[in-house]
Amino acid sequence: MALWIDVASTKVDATAKQLLGLLAELLQEPAKIRLALTEVDVDMSEIEQSEKPKIFLASAVPEVRRQRKMRALLEYLQTKQPARRGDFDYFLSVDEAELVLGLPAGRRDWRITADPLDATFVDVGLSQLVFDRLPLRDRLKRLRDEGYHTLNVTGDQESGKTVIVRLALHFCAVKGVERASVWDEDWTPDAPLTDLDLAMAIISELRDDLTSDQRGKIEDDLRKRVEYVVAPESRARLLVNEVREIIEPSDGEAQWILIDGLEKPQVHPSAVHLVERLILSLNRDLKPSNTKLVVTGFGGKAHRQSLDYRTTPIGSRDIETFIDTVTGGCEPLVTKATRRTWTRNAMDEYEKSGGDLGALGDYLRGRLEKHFAVES
Repeated sequence: MALWIDVASTKVDATAKQLLGLLAELLQEPAKIRLALTEVDVDMSEIEQSEKPKIFLASAVPEVRRQRKMRALLEYLQTKQPARRGDFDYFLSVDEAELVLGLPAGRRDWRITADPLDATFVDVGLSQLVFDRLPLRDRLKRLRDEGYHTLNVTGDQESGKTVIVRLALHFCAVKGVERASVWDEDWTPDAPLTDLDLAMAIISELRDDLTSDQRGKIEDDLRKRVEYVVAPESRARLLVNEVREIIEPSDGEAQWILIDGLEKPQVHPSAVHLVERLILSLNRDLKPSNTKLVVTGFGGKAHRQSLDYRTTPIGSRDIETFIDTVTGGCEPLVTKATRRTWTRNAMDEYEKSGGDLGALGDYLRGRLEKHFAVES
């Protein structure tokens, strides 16, 4: 389990960056990262095991440090890379305590929830705040528990749509559920996410047993299959029919597909058509089986059996509820008057930033970090 907040010193943060650079240089494939962590018995349940090595490592380093497995990892890698002995000797000379994240005061387990979908912080290093939209959490739980297959979250920019995808990702990581996650930020308006890009992203993550040659052949076959198909609906239908056969779970285990930001300019209309057809396939045909889809920003034709939710802008009530949730019952206690002051100041920061959720999150993390900081 990861910790709620990183209260490490500047020295530790700098060391972490150096470590990340060394590890990124030596471990350039997800399989190699996974093997190294397994060799030193790292619990990977809260590590984002992305197919992108940099993301994988960015999540793994703080968790390895927290589990006090960094020395074991470095010693293991040193045996595999004798030519880099000098680099490893430097990090091995650092006090083990300086390679571990600081702990918040008070209860050490207060952040842990029995249900991952009740988490208040998610993402790498638990850096993302989850404001408590109870109806939205409820829909995510219904998607998981009640036989629904798809959930579409819409709403204005900076209204918290992406965080619900990260909450679903957190659930998959904790429970070991296979998932594919596709983010709009990985594309640009000049090189947008197309239907073929989306299809291959889903296939690549859910079928990580495929070799690069096999993935290349699948992509070529899919491209040829729809190359001369003009009608968007027909193209989407053909692609989905192919994709769902490829990603059909062979062992009957559950899998989730998470797609964020379909309303963004870097998403090509063909990708939206593909999602529309995938929603239909999951709800009408139940194919692929045992598959859940969470998507944000989809403005196409919804299915009557799909769950939907529209987010609203963050308000002071959301902020106060969040502060109350994460500080309730924890030492040192926070009074109601203090919570209201923090809420008012946070709302001021939010409005001053022009409604930037990142700025709001930074303020709240800083405020809470200072309150729970470990005294040296």
